[in-house]
Amino acid sequence: MKQLAVVAMLLGAVALNGCNAEGQKVQEIKFDLGKNIVETARASGVPKFEADKTAGLISYSVSSIPSEIATRFARTGYEVAVAPLYAFTLYANHSRTPDDLVFSATLQMNTIKSHDTAQAFVEQLLGQFAKGKWKRYITDSCPAVTGRSSWLDEAGQLKKGGVICPDPAYKLTREEWLVVMNMGKFYSWIGDGVIAQLQVGYGEDPPIGVNYQMFLEFELEDVQKKRNVQADADHIKEGEAKGWNTAAKAAKGKIETEAMNKLLEANAIKRGDQVVAR
Repeated sequence: MKQLAVVAMLLGAVALNGCNAEGQKVQEIKFDLGKNIVETARASGVPKFEADKTAGLISYSVSSIPSEIATRFARTGYEVAVAPLYAFTLYANHSRTPDDLVFSATLQMNTIKSHDTAQAFVEQLLGQFAKGKWKRYITDSCPAVTGRSSWLDEAGQLKKGGVICPDPAYKLTREEWLVVMNMGKFYSWIGDGVIAQLQVGYGEDPPIGVNYQMFLEFELEDVQKKRNVQADADHIKEGEAKGWNTAAKAAKGKIETEAMNKLLEANAIKRGDQVVAR
């Protein structure tokens, strides 16, 4: 997964000591997408980034961010601020845009070792998205349902794995939270040409205890959709070349997904939830 690559890369990122180049205290980190990565980095408030360029992909990273410094997506009407935060990374792709426009930014939260703290942290983030102009983003792979139904399978049980597009407006009980977050889940929003995705998941090892990992990513909508289309096309091309009949299987899978979504939407209406526009 992309997030795992981010973690590996950030291990060598420059640590932020809380002061800029003039020795003044950094109040917050600000960023947006769609502008030159060097200009975005300079305007962010971070005095120094760890820069890397590999096969055209450019990244600017900073880690060990002091807990009092919030990192803010600063687009008017879509502001979201995160603190405490472990690391922050900007991405551009010189192969795609010679002017090195930032197409993505990833925020990696500090590891959280408490269910109470993790759920409270997520809920305040969901609240920020709800206050802004963001709209819930529902892909074609998910039923467009509201409330608790967005977490349920065809049998009306909490869906532990597979694709889920949860309704951010539904507040999970503690029991529900422990069941569904154990395998990792994604909340998604869209607005002003940007897709935001919050990943939440935890593991539990008796000697160590609970260990939550969270990432919040902002990405240009057109970049994400083009990448997904290309990935699907590449998958089918590779499968067909190997004789796996991938195209037919993909077409069948699409029909099955549409049928399942209709069933889940009908079930949601029966229990009093709603079906909404994508």
